[in-house]
Amino acid sequence: MSCELRFVDPHVHLWDLTTGWYPLLDPQTDTTGEDHGVGPFGKLQGKNFLLPDYFGHARGYGVQKMVHVTAAQAPPTWPDETRFLQELFSSEGYPHGIIGWTDFDRPLEEVDAELAAHAESPNFRGIRHQAVVDYTSEHILDCFGLMQRRGLIYDTVAHEDSLAAAALAAKRFPEMSFVLEHTGWPSGGGKEVFDEWRAGIVEFAAAPNTAVKVSGLGIPLRGYDTEELRPWVQATIETFGPDRCMFASNFPVDWLFTEYSTLIDTYLRLTAQYSEDERRGMFADNAERWYRI
Repeated sequence: MSCELRFVDPHVHLWDLTTGWYPLLDPQTDTTGEDHGVGPFGKLQGKNFLLPDYFGHARGYGVQKMVHVTAAQAPPTWPDETRFLQELFSSEGYPHGIIGWTDFDRPLEEVDAELAAHAESPNFRGIRHQAVVDYTSEHILDCFGLMQRRGLIYDTVAHEDSLAAAALAAKRFPEMSFVLEHTGWPSGGGKEVFDEWRAGIVEFAAAPNTAVKVSGLGIPLRGYDTEELRPWVQATIETFGPDRCMFASNFPVDWLFTEYSTLIDTYLRLTAQYSEDERRGMFADNAERWYRI
């Protein structure tokens, strides 16, 4: 990356296997050999991934701030991960924003109590439910109502077949930010998926309280070929506009398909036609604004 362009990374995962919170990342507890929907998962297993590991990959790319997105699968309670990350910020200066996990499949009073526990950590910004929720469920919508009242962000997981429903939910809660993860997380790379995905992101972007993280495309495309990515990235920026797009590393998950340097350099090539201010927004300023970091 050019030294003139700083980077705020709004999608990073960290884990410490000694906590026991990450059974899918421990080969002693996950013996299935499955890819868990993301790719050759074994590359991630059996090793911690903490700040020194991240910056070992990101060296020279001017990462000034980051947002951590929940990675734990089995903490004692979900706010324990948030507290761990807040302590990490206190000692190491990262991460600046924390997106946690709260299981919506519980009574509203329990959900609200857990949101309050998360919010005791100053860097907590919102929730990502790691599976696609039913965006038409009144209970899920009531959970979003709790989040809106607390001023929280919903890091939105949706695929091409659920983007339209997610868009309706975002429109129903106009005072709450919905940030779409992984470029709308298409399920594959073919034309049929692309057409459905593009129609879906158009609906999602129609709500002014939405933004998108351009990340994770290696999962459906199984790689980071610049020309294969080009139509997806161009369509995303054209749909949301440069002021609502944020490039993110999704490291170390995107490491399954490419090196950090290749990833960021690919994004830089794909945005070469945009102005300096627009690129500054997509690589740093927008993430600072949307995540309030």
